[in-house]
Amino acid sequence: MHHIPPDELLRLNALRELSCGGGEHIAALDHVARVAIQHFKVPIAVVSLLDGRRQYFVGRQGTTLDGSPIGDSFCKHTIQSDDVFVVEDAAVDPRFAHSALVVGEPRIRFYAGAPLITEDGVRIGAACLIDHKPRTLNVGQKIVLKQLAKIAMAELKDRGDRLASESKDATAKVRATALWP
Repeated sequence: MHHIPPDELLRLNALRELSCGGGEHIAALDHVARVAIQHFKVPIAVVSLLDGRRQYFVGRQGTTLDGSPIGDSFCKHTIQSDDVFVVEDAAVDPRFAHSALVVGEPRIRFYAGAPLITEDGVRIGAACLIDHKPRTLNVGQKIVLKQLAKIAMAELKDRGDRLASESKDATAKVRATALWP
């Protein structure tokens, strides 16, 4: 079932609330990508977050790329729905055949992504599988990929809550120090 794409401001606000606005690398999400590589036997897996200009690979295995311009992004299509988005062969798909990510590194042929969805229903990114050869995903594999996306989203929420708490604690300490000479 396809939905109207979420408002860009909602996604940017959700990223800010999770303290993910800068696209910095999050080591814990590398573990999600590592599990994806092992389970699906793909050479590349990433956890991406999208802002208005770029997709950031905040968790990754099998690539040193840290992101790409939004125009080349497969993930911008993934966040249009709650379902897993699959491109079995990007080289023959007119939406992607001329993408820099297909004709250049990492030479994507197969892509599958499950959206990262906040508690408020905002799609902020994706858990992605990438291969250099065409592939398909069966129903069970799509379920596993959606579960990995949920794990990644839970990690992002926990991280955002932890950073918000640390920020409040630091602010309280500064205020307390200012009150006492």
